[in-house]
Amino acid sequence: MEFTISSTVFLRHLQQINSVVPTSTSLQILEHVLITVKDNQLYLKASDIDNTLSLNISLEASETEGSTTVPAKLLLDILKNIGNQNISIKTDDNFVTEITSSYGVHKIAGNNPVDFPKSIEFENESSFSIPALDFLKGINNSMYCSGQDELRPAMLGVYTQISPDGLIFVATDSHRLVKYTRKNITSTTKQAFILPKKPSQILKTILNNEQSLKIEFSTKNIRFEMEGMVLTSKLIDAKYPNFEAVIPQNNPYLLEVNRLDLFGAVKRTALFSNKNTSQIKFQIASNTLTLSAQDLDYGNAAEEKLSCAFNGEEIEIAFNAKFLIEMLSNLSSTDIEIQLSAPNRAGLITEVIENHNEETEKEHLLMLVMPVMIPSYA
Repeated sequence: MEFTISSTVFLRHLQQINSVVPTSTSLQILEHVLITVKDNQLYLKASDIDNTLSLNISLEASETEGSTTVPAKLLLDILKNIGNQNISIKTDDNFVTEITSSYGVHKIAGNNPVDFPKSIEFENESSFSIPALDFLKGINNSMYCSGQDELRPAMLGVYTQISPDGLIFVATDSHRLVKYTRKNITSTTKQAFILPKKPSQILKTILNNEQSLKIEFSTKNIRFEMEGMVLTSKLIDAKYPNFEAVIPQNNPYLLEVNRLDLFGAVKRTALFSNKNTSQIKFQIASNTLTLSAQDLDYGNAAEEKLSCAFNGEEIEIAFNAKFLIEMLSNLSSTDIEIQLSAPNRAGLITEVIENHNEETEKEHLLMLVMPVMIPSYA
């Protein structure tokens, strides 16, 4: 195998493929990237068994075809340190890869490509297509709310459902929940899967253009495909909880407030909260929102007031400040609405859309955050 390529192009693709390479593994071959040249195309593949990512790059010309595996980290480190230039890459019969640049020659020992893991085989596929950036937005709006508890495997990923009503992304850790809906992506039948965190994170590194993303899935596996890229992954084989049942439907109290004002106030007030609970208290009356926190262990306390629009009776409710900060940072609207009903029931957060248009009607973002109990001494 022998070919010439821009070091910058090669590096960019290797950085994407490296998102699959495991940081620690007992199988040495998984620390390698599979490199194949065929028909003037360069194919790169990485796998951790559960996930396999393949990328291909068009070559202007290749001297000879072939395959080898190369340690991903060492290859990346070399490319990062030779700058932008054309490099020549050649592999001998013993799978030693020779990289020739203006600085000299670097040789890397590889392995026989036959030892590299095979891609996942699919059966009984369902499929749909979506603009890549729309799917990326769904992942970005939901993944951070997924759980960490290994005993509840369904919550470890993003629940994705397509139906005649649209495409939804749901994630929850039982303390908070986010539901993102794309109404412009539909299917004649209702189908769903639970996407684990790692393939979600991999997609965040490679979905960066307006190409159409084809998604094929079975009960256990999923494949994402667009020009120059194929990602296959195992799905979480578990039943997702009935998230619709925990979303309160009757919320008579409506609080509307500037998002950035609330975000700043929560961040500042949270500095004075108890480090174990991160509790921050909302006292809402008339058109004033009072935020307060205290840490009795150290005698610290804080209180701030914000102007707001409030429709309802005076209410006092507490939330985990860390959750609020992360959720507010994932919104983009100027103002938000918080729907409340009682101090012991979840609050719903939605964006206030000032100028409705065809684009804003396509999507809807709903966040739920559970309250925390206010101690009697607070």
